[in-house]
Parts: sequence; C-alpha cells; structure tokens
Amino acid sequence: KNAAEIEGSVQAHLRDGAAVVETLAWLDGQRPGSVTETQVVEKLEGFRRQDPALRDISFETIAGTGPNGAIMHYRVTEETDATLQAGHLLVLDSGGQYLDGTTDITRTVAIGEPPAEACRAFTRVLAGMIAMSRLRWPAGLAGQHIEAVGRMPLWLAGQDFDHGLGHGVGAYLSVHEGPQRLSKLSKIPLEPGMILSNEPGYYREGAFGIRIENLLVVEPAPSLPDGDAHRKMLNWRTLSFAPIDRGLILPEMLDPAALAWLNAYHAEVAEKIGPRLSHGAKLWLDTATAPIGAA
Repeated sequence: KNAAEIEGSVQAHLRDGAAVVETLAWLDGQRPGSVTETQVVEKLEGFRRQDPALRDISFETIAGTGPNGAIMHYRVTEETDATLQAGHLLVLDSGGQYLDGTTDITRTVAIGEPPAEACRAFTRVLAGMIAMSRLRWPAGLAGQHIEAVGRMPLWLAGQDFDHGLGHGVGAYLSVHEGPQRLSKLSKIPLEPGMILSNEPGYYREGAFGIRIENLLVVEPAPSLPDGDAHRKMLNWRTLSFAPIDRGLILPEMLDPAALAWLNAYHAEVAEKIGPRLSHGAKLWLDTATAPIGAA
C-alpha cells in the first residue's frame, strides 16, 4: 500500500472503531437472554451505515454465541439464530468497505459471568495477539517464519487453532488479499506497506469460541541502542482500535510487557475513539479502557 492508501486505512479504522464501540456499549447494557445474534448483527451494521463513506460491509458479519462461536466461519441464519445467554461468549467478527479503506476486526465478549476455562483460553489468545503486535523481525522473513509467535501461549497449554494467524487486506478492495499471509504456508516476504490481520483464536466444540483480531501495517522498525546498525528490521503499527473485554482477562497470566502493551493500547483507544462517540458510549469506553494492574 502506498502512503495515501495507508492514511486512508488509518482514518477508516477510526470511524469503524467508533461503530464497533457503540455496538459493544449497547450490548453491555442488554440483559442476558434478551438479545439474539441477528439483533447484534443488525445493530452493528446500523452503526456502520451512519458513516456516509461506507459502501458496504466487507463480509457477512459473524456473530456466534455459545456453541455457535466455536464454529470458526459461522454465519447466523433464521434456523441457527441463538439468544445470548449468561455464561456464554460472543465472537463478533465484522468489517466495512469504506471509500478510504477496508476494515476487519474481531472482538470476543462475555455475556454475564464467563467460565474460568474460557477466561484462561482467552488470556492465552490475547497473549499471542499481543506478542505478534509487539514483534520486530529481520527484513526478508515471510509469514511462515513468524506466525508461531501468535500461537506460542496456546501451544504451551497444549492448545491450538485450525486457521491461519492472519491474511492480507486490501485498500477498498478484497478483505482477503494476497499474496502475503501470516501462515505456515506463506513464503512471501513481508514488506513495508503490507496490511495484514492478526487474529489468533481458540475453539472448544460445543462450548465456546474465542478470536481477537486487529489489522496491522508493516513498517521499518526504528533502530535500537544495542541493535545491529547494518541489519534492517521491520515491525507493526496497529490500525484497529476497540477495547478488549476486561471481564475475560486474567492479568496474572500476562507478563509485565504484555500488560504494559495492553494498557497503552487501551489508552490509545480511549484517546482516538472516545471523541467520536455518543455520550453514553464514551462513558462506557472510559471504564472499558481503564488500566489493568498486575494481579
């Protein structure tokens, strides 16, 4: 992507993030058992369509609760439309096609009090997402060389997921755009300007699903005091801004660097998205992005 396309994507993600946060704030105010998957989809798409730059959603919105969330590419139908029950998780994967950019973001939220095993798995998924977001790597590496970083916390617990860690994304084009991917199969070197998703997950059949997704753009990494002057390094800049559900996070499972990243990210969400929200959603966001301390 050239500089204009990247800046367009930055701006599209800010407006898109406001629509996502408005939806999350609305959802948090609903009583468990009172809302269906279809109603969540309609509410989110309604907030997105308030933006005149939106041309369409970038793919059919995924809203899967409870066992439906464990189906990786679930699409709600009249027959499967489930009610969000207490103790369930909701996987909400969606995006928009705006004149200035394409978005794709996933958040997993707890409905009522989540099961302990779901919180443990969620925190592992989050740790992998953060590890990839913080990564810097030597220029010339492909997705296959680095995607394990996002899986390691799950691997250490004997867990994994059966989809790629990330895909390329277009600029008001395909939401899945190659050739770059974060995949065991991808041999395409990552280059500055490429936009990819970072979306580790975990799926317990018949119980719950988890996925956390941000879009990232590859950039040249700044030099470090002890770094090799001759070695070109790359890193990521995050494009997506929406809070990660604090009710599913076990802080004691995150190392200090991961907690610091999360708190800095949430502070950026509050700064960038807060001014774009309705009054009620802004108050909700202030609580949703409050710093998390070590346990």
